[in-house]
Formats: sequence, structure tokens, C-alpha cells
Amino acid sequence: MARRSQEIRDDPRREIAALNQLGHRLHQEQRYDRSLEQFWNGLVKARELGDKKWECISLNNIGMVYQSWGKFDHAMQFFRQSMRIAQEIGYSNGCAIALNNLGRLYEAWGRLDRAVENYQKGLKLACDDGELGTQRLLRLNLAMCLEKLGQFEECRVHLREVVRLDELLEHPQLELDKAYLARMESRP
Repeated sequence: MARRSQEIRDDPRREIAALNQLGHRLHQEQRYDRSLEQFWNGLVKARELGDKKWECISLNNIGMVYQSWGKFDHAMQFFRQSMRIAQEIGYSNGCAIALNNLGRLYEAWGRLDRAVENYQKGLKLACDDGELGTQRLLRLNLAMCLEKLGQFEECRVHLREVVRLDELLEHPQLELDKAYLARMESRP
């Protein structure tokens, strides 16, 4: 264990990845203050290294924490910064994730039209890039948004694809997504 810790400290990008992983775990535990601290540390290290990809990821994660706190304006600023950097460096998966997060914000604000628009743009990028995990995430969020809009057939189309991707990825949410699809199959 001590050797692994030393390896992480010796490789700054692995250290950022470890901070990111810890930040996500703390976020899942709803320990947002500690989660934010890890993501900020990752952002500082990414900027020190000049690693724009990790800077983009860190900004997105910081925005996620602010969104969890209900500080949507702060979250929007971080998602937009992340998007700008992702576009500058041609990091299409970073753009897709930022668009997903912006979609979630618009959905929380009740702007379902804008949410759908962001999800669809992100999905196109993820499909063009072959990012299956990001495609799954965007399709699932898009399906839930379309359900709210009463667009059940389009919702089902995306859910079927989510289940297919779950099977390919051996995703732990497969059974939940199958149940969601089954529930939606009974809708008009």
C-alpha cells in the first residue's frame, strides 16, 4: 500500500486521478465539502501541470458539487468553463459531459426544451467519439427528460439503447434500466 501511495505521488496525473476518484466517492456519500476540496486540489494540480484535460474534468466535477448544493448559477459557471476548455483542446468527451451537466441544470430549472437540446448535442458528440459510457449517461438523462415531456415513444427508443449499452458495458444498473424500460413500455 505504501508503494502504491508513493507511485501516485511520483506521477502527478495519477495523483489527480486519485483525487478525482476520492472526490466522487465523497460526493456519493453526500460529503460535499470534502468532495469539493478534492476536486479543487485536482484543479490546482492540473493547472500547475498545464494539463487541460484534467482541468476540464476538475471544473466539471466542481460544478457537479455546486449543483448538488443547489447553487445552480455557480455550477453553470464551472460547466461553461469546462466546456470552453474542452472545445479549445478538442476534447469531445469533455464537451459531451459538460453538455450533459448543463442539460441537468436546465432540467432542474424546468427548462426541458433547453435540457433536451443539450442532451442531444452531447449525445451526438459521444456517438461520434465512440464513448459508450457517455452515450449511456446522455441517453438515460434524455429519456427521463422526454418522459417528463410526455414523449413516450422517443423515451422508449433511448431506453432500449440504454439497456443495450448496459449489456455491452456490463453496467451495474442494467436491471434498474430494464425495469424502467418495462414501465415505459406500458405508456401510450
